[in-house]
Amino acid sequence: MSEIKKWNTKSSKKDFESIFHRIYSPLCGYALKILKSSEQAEEVVQEVFLKLWEQKNRLEIENIDSYLYRSVYNKSLHIIAHNKVVQKYADSYIGNNDSLPTPEEGIIVGEMYAVYREQLKKLPEKTRNIFLLSRNQGLKYSEIAEKLNISVKTVEANMSKALKVFRECFNYIK
Repeated sequence: MSEIKKWNTKSSKKDFESIFHRIYSPLCGYALKILKSSEQAEEVVQEVFLKLWEQKNRLEIENIDSYLYRSVYNKSLHIIAHNKVVQKYADSYIGNNDSLPTPEEGIIVGEMYAVYREQLKKLPEKTRNIFLLSRNQGLKYSEIAEKLNISVKTVEANMSKALKVFRECFNYIK
């Protein structure tokens, strides 16, 4: 079987499977070195492959291995940053309140998250994608503009639109 180095819109399911079987384990090992958690490492690699498959008809990649390693690296760094924020919040919360959150507080946070997810679904697709690139992938506005081939002003306008929706929604809840 020949080794696949490129990915393009003509790549098949067989090509995907070949790439997956060849590089899945090395990518997991790479992510494990970064994340120090086998569960998180496997999750990151699976998400990267899922994204590749979901975008298979839009991607043109010269070096698939480099692309996958870079994607795993970026996703791993995002997980580390997210974990630090969660830990900082937990440390801050426990430090300021000599007790853990009550079940009622957990329910409230869960309900707020459900509202957030629902509002996210209601955003226009372009606005939602821009928001997620900014907030979930940590991309700068200029990076989003380049990635989506739009102007930075368009990114700013869509981010303002998304943030306004969330502000209004959560101000209403207060």
